[in-house]
Amino acid sequence: MTIIVPRQLAEAVSKLGHAIERSSPNPMLGFIHIAAGNDKMELVATDLDIRLNTWIDCEGELGPICVDAARLSAALKAIKDRGEARLEAIAGSGPNSDVLRVTSGRSEFNLPTLPAEGFPMLQEPSEAEEFVLSGPAFRQCLAAALVSVSSEETRYYLCGVAMQPGDLADAKSPDHLVFISTDGHKGMARHMAAPDLPAIPSIIIPTKTVQVIGKVFDKTETLTLSVGTSGHRMRVNGGTTEMVTKLIEGTFPDWRRVMPGREPVLAYDAKSLAASVETAAAVTGTPVSKQGKPVKLTFSKGETELTTTDLDNPTFSGKDICAHQDLTPVPVDIIGMNYKYLIEMIAALDCETVEMCITEAGGQILLTGAALDDRRAVIMPMRV
Repeated sequence: MTIIVPRQLAEAVSKLGHAIERSSPNPMLGFIHIAAGNDKMELVATDLDIRLNTWIDCEGELGPICVDAARLSAALKAIKDRGEARLEAIAGSGPNSDVLRVTSGRSEFNLPTLPAEGFPMLQEPSEAEEFVLSGPAFRQCLAAALVSVSSEETRYYLCGVAMQPGDLADAKSPDHLVFISTDGHKGMARHMAAPDLPAIPSIIIPTKTVQVIGKVFDKTETLTLSVGTSGHRMRVNGGTTEMVTKLIEGTFPDWRRVMPGREPVLAYDAKSLAASVETAAAVTGTPVSKQGKPVKLTFSKGETELTTTDLDNPTFSGKDICAHQDLTPVPVDIIGMNYKYLIEMIAALDCETVEMCITEAGGQILLTGAALDDRRAVIMPMRV
């Protein structure tokens, strides 16, 4: 039997919910592996691609035992404001009849369990290189890159965020990591400092893993990463919570070729530009085309005219004007791009001033943050 604080256990179970696969034909993936001893309780959940471990304080011993995650969560929700609860494994009279008994005061719950030896433990990274990163910076880079991750499974190597040694300007820059994503229509790259970074391979972190990291380690200041030399596994440790995840096995495209550093030609207030795009696109409907709705940018001295037209009925259109600063002569008068991509990229750049680089008609549009050399976005043009 072990004694725990219900609220602490409820928070731990909620955190593990990000790695629980409730719709799987394997019932064990809907269960949490629990073991307690030496004043610590370890809880583990997995969906076979991600494994989450978390630890909380306790008294006594328990397990190992696997308990139904949904029912345990419901029981803890009912008693979460109480001072303590007792967990005890009760043997049943038949196969799969053992239960985990949760008691608090006069409340009692008997929850279904499965034998712990059947729980699948995801393999640790082999011959891993370990390094420490800033938690907030790591999460910010991953979150920014999520904006252009692909969901097209035929190009599986784009269904995640690539993490590579180096920075945006130099692939050989020491003690930096760059995070890149693209779906073929838009791309995002951002780098961060990584002091004492060892030699690690380039890896591709799956989209779900990126999302889970943002939720599970949302308040963690320092993270310890371990990347296997094969590039197939990664471990993220945040102290009381740890993740082991599979990585995407594949080669990420040469993003530096399509996202080179260039001198900007125009500068916009980021909020004003995003607002103008939304205004111009407000009444022109949603096209059936997979490429989305284009916004046309027409440049003149000191201002940009943004225009959208309803592709199903050209009679309907929207227009707005946004002021800009001319940095160098603009090589073209008009460009077009997906209006949603432009809004998303402005938000992902997270800057006060957006700088735009245009080299030629029909060329990709490069966006950067003024005075910020750690972020860069690219949008492919559309015909307008």
